[in-house]
Amino acid sequence: MSDVEPLIDPRTDFGVRAERRLREDSIGWLVTVSQDGTPQPNPVWFVWDGSSLLIYSMPDQAKLKHIARNPRVALHLDSQSHGDDIVVVTGSAAVDDSAPPIHENLPYLQKYTAEIERLDLGTPEVMAQSYSVPIRMTALKVRGCFAEPVMVQFMTLRGTLKRERGRGSLVARSARLASAAGSPRRPVRLSLLASINCRAISASDFLMIR
Repeated sequence: MSDVEPLIDPRTDFGVRAERRLREDSIGWLVTVSQDGTPQPNPVWFVWDGSSLLIYSMPDQAKLKHIARNPRVALHLDSQSHGDDIVVVTGSAAVDDSAPPIHENLPYLQKYTAEIERLDLGTPEVMAQSYSVPIRMTALKVRGCFAEPVMVQFMTLRGTLKRERGRGSLVARSARLASAAGSPRRPVRLSLLASINCRAISASDFLMIR
């Protein structure tokens, strides 16, 4: 039995969401490091196979020079509109001459054929001629978080939602929802988001309205 921990734990809510997003999201931000040490993010298309990401690049791009000099890279997905649902992959990258060209890569075509047509990039064969350099990013770690709606019990309809010990940032439509609660002890579902060390918040992170 292997003692190696999986990159993504499918038993966790985050693991399920991260795996789904890595397979379904169209855009990822590949971050390479330039010669002067500046992180350089670039939007890319990619396919995820459970342990690595395959990206295609035009020749002579700056990111190829960055990777040749320093293979340590990261790729992160866009967050949701309120800043939650974070997925970040860190690892190493290198040109993979064994990877198939775009027009022979079925998972890539299944994911991006509609976008290739929408953006008028030509046939997959034509695109393969332009984006001819396959980059394989081997994942070493997958991290992130997401916030779910939190059940807050309103003890009274007065006051405002306060942050406990000043931690994190809070997004809440507290006053309007409090007025709509109707009952001092009626549970009300709020969409709350706190950025606390990049973890999902829980009801214990906040004081009750009082």
